[in-house]
Amino acid sequence: MDAVLVLAPAVEELTGRQPIRLDARGFFSGAGGRIRRHGDRVRLTDPAGRAVEAGTVLVYQIDPADVRRFSRAQGTLAAAGVAPLAGDRMVWRNAIEKDRTVRCFARAGVPHPQTVALRRPSLRYARTAFTRLGGDVWTKPTVGERGQLVRHVTSLAQLRDAVDGYAAAGQDWLMSRDAGNWHPRGGRQCYRITVLDGRPLYAADHRQTDTDRPTNEAAGAHSVVVPLDQVPDRAVSAAVAATSAVGLRFGGVDVAVTANGFTVFEVNVHPGLQLTNHYQPVAIPWVRAQLRTP
Repeated sequence: MDAVLVLAPAVEELTGRQPIRLDARGFFSGAGGRIRRHGDRVRLTDPAGRAVEAGTVLVYQIDPADVRRFSRAQGTLAAAGVAPLAGDRMVWRNAIEKDRTVRCFARAGVPHPQTVALRRPSLRYARTAFTRLGGDVWTKPTVGERGQLVRHVTSLAQLRDAVDGYAAAGQDWLMSRDAGNWHPRGGRQCYRITVLDGRPLYAADHRQTDTDRPTNEAAGAHSVVVPLDQVPDRAVSAAVAATSAVGLRFGGVDVAVTANGFTVFEVNVHPGLQLTNHYQPVAIPWVRAQLRTP
């Protein structure tokens, strides 16, 4: 809902008209919503029978776990050319399914923590990976959001809990070497850099005082807006390269300073938006990039 509160006024400012809002969940596979091409426009009919014709469709804030359920609708919108930043469904998966993200980064030479993808591993197999990665690792679900179910694992007991926990949840998961993203004044640090068409739009510095928790705001990290000219050039370049590597035009990239330079954790298809911080630097250019020129 936060994204709607930011994007709706941006649409009104740029077009002079209020946007028509439709719940994307009505267009998930099996939900009953329909999308049909209608000339150079589309006709969207929600499950209640409400029909809307549109020349531009803005898609935002699809939960990662629901992306596959939206893929058919996404493909129709992409084929009609009415949702320029909705992206290709496989491109979304490149960013949302973190094992695919790691492979994209490796092919493109984007610096990232050494990572092993795991699918219901035995404890013995997981222990081998844990040892190979230095015995100080972070684990997370292959598909997740807001730092949920992310664990800092430094002991065999914690590793056993991780193996059992992900198995009980029926989740594939990743194990990554600790990036050593320490801030000189203590705690962990990470930049969130928002990129559109190869250009940085916005940056925030995330600081986490609890060194066993990720640098997500939802996990308690403190976020401060940083002028782009105060962000290291190499961090910005890494963010742009990471967005390109997964095939996105737009994304929020988590980049950390390490002893060896910079490392990229992930690219967020739909980074969180707040009216106070993101309206002018992010929402306005994001909407403008999708409006059709008369």
